[in-house]
Amino acid sequence: MAQTKDFSIDENATFGFALTYTDSNDVAVNLTGYTARLSIATDYDSTPALTLTQAAGITITPATGRLDIAITPAQTLLLPSKGVYDLVIQSGSGVITRLIEGSIKVNKGVTA
Repeated sequence: MAQTKDFSIDENATFGFALTYTDSNDVAVNLTGYTARLSIATDYDSTPALTLTQAAGITITPATGRLDIAITPAQTLLLPSKGVYDLVIQSGSGVITRLIEGSIKVNKGVTA
């Protein structure tokens, strides 16, 4: 079952977070051969406003099970005022696991 965490994101600012994938004994899972994908959308039935992968926005450190997520200021401008997100990983054999999910609130700004 995915962890739930809600985020507040400032528009036109860098946003990021990190998490470590651990097993039931709280030991980091080796993520060698895994891919990751994070999507943000207005709601669960809408097309994502933003999707991140290792090509842009997600860094996986396999040996430590760590995933670092980075959203650029330009990408925060694409986000809905309120929405939902989730982060999934996929093993080399095709097993997909949702690690974290929740809602987002984007704090609109004046200065661009």
